[in-house]
Amino acid sequence: MTKFLEPLFQPVGLLWAIHLFLAVWFIVKRKRLKASFCSGVVIIFFVFGSTSIPNRLLASLEQPYARRQQNNETSADAVLVLGGMLSRSELDPLGFDSGDAIDRILAGMELIRRQTAPTLIIGGGGGFSSGPDASEWTEAELLGKWFKDWDLPPKNIIRLELAANTREEALQVLTLSEKHGWKRLILVTSGYHMKRAEALFRKVGIHVEPVACDFVGLSSLGNRHPYSPIPKSGTLHRLDLFLHEWIGWHYYRLRGWI
Repeated sequence: MTKFLEPLFQPVGLLWAIHLFLAVWFIVKRKRLKASFCSGVVIIFFVFGSTSIPNRLLASLEQPYARRQQNNETSADAVLVLGGMLSRSELDPLGFDSGDAIDRILAGMELIRRQTAPTLIIGGGGGFSSGPDASEWTEAELLGKWFKDWDLPPKNIIRLELAANTREEALQVLTLSEKHGWKRLILVTSGYHMKRAEALFRKVGIHVEPVACDFVGLSSLGNRHPYSPIPKSGTLHRLDLFLHEWIGWHYYRLRGWI
């Protein structure tokens, strides 16, 4: 019973419950317009917060890459891990707070451990610290320190400069490829982001072999949880990931980047 009611204590579930109560109240009071509005909110939150629709939408982006994993016998010039994995946090022992996409760097490290490539390239995720002494920070810098302190496998690391988006990362990698004469790169990113990332890199002229990870949608479909009609924030988060990629794909096409 506790698990069933737990979503009610989340902002999304609480908002849904309030609108459900108001819908019933306005129906009783015969205020049709207000009742219709509240009922519409209840239905929308239910469809996208309580059903498997967001999971299936996200899984549709991941499915083409679910079985396209790197063969141990295949070698490449470098393993490229795209940014967007963590945030800077001076209060944490490692100096960073890992995000949902931390699987990206773990997958990249595993490929290096398997000796599929001699070089690890870390993407240009990062930002600027707050306060009067604001300074630029990058994920590559924070991860590099972690590798060194823990004596982790990646030794030959190339750190991309701060990039605003995946295209800026691709342009930096293009320059590096021309400089080092790289012919083949392994591209590592989240499964839902791979379609757009792969198309972008091929558009700028970089041959990449996709190795996806962080299969959020497929994992959600594969793990059964007790059903609850109360919307959950996690399900709406997966809808947010899908919409971000869907809008991003069409935006990149509009700009001629893919």
